[in-house]
Amino acid sequence: MPTTGTLENEAYQKIKQAILARRLLPGSRLSEPALAKQLKISRTPVRAAIKRLMAEGLAEPSPTQGAVVALPSSKDIEEVVFMRETLEPVAAALASERATGEDICYLEGLISREREAFHKRDLKGYIEVNDEFHGTIAKISGNCLLEQSIKNLILRYDIFLALFDPIYELGENELDSPLEHHFIVTALKERDSKAAEAAMRYHLRSSRKYATSRSLEDMGDFPFDN
Repeated sequence: MPTTGTLENEAYQKIKQAILARRLLPGSRLSEPALAKQLKISRTPVRAAIKRLMAEGLAEPSPTQGAVVALPSSKDIEEVVFMRETLEPVAAALASERATGEDICYLEGLISREREAFHKRDLKGYIEVNDEFHGTIAKISGNCLLEQSIKNLILRYDIFLALFDPIYELGENELDSPLEHHFIVTALKERDSKAAEAAMRYHLRSSRKYATSRSLEDMGDFPFDN
């Protein structure tokens, strides 16, 4: 029989996947009774899952609806991107001193998976691989506090990717992220801390340009999948 913790994690994963796949849109109510019925579990693990999503920035409280899928403001985006630009180049520099051959192979495999997800226009898979790439570099840095801070920021950034990533708008040769990730991995492989730091900073600033250029007022015209 599944434990409460197992059911909570199951509910969390399924609701999160629905948000990242754009099946639950910003402002959508996260109704405990409805979700519990749909997932065929009690309301207790659903309630815990929603609290977890709120802590990660994927959901937010509503005075009239309890909790809804988050719609981040421009300020929210700027703050998270600023913190990532501050911390992740440092993590990349540290990782360049510690990365093993196995680490490099794993990161290169993630880049291949990223390209495959883009080719399939699999936004959920694309986000998961992107999270894993950045989270892995944070882990390789060897600084536990830095790693946890970055991973928390990555979770908060997921909602921005789900809303604004251009995966459905770009042609096969227009996606910059895999190439930028390749430059980061090359710097790690060469144990060049300055190059790793610069490559990560360039990549994050490139991502910032797109995320912050999208108007939250244009949400009605955005190509959500249902």
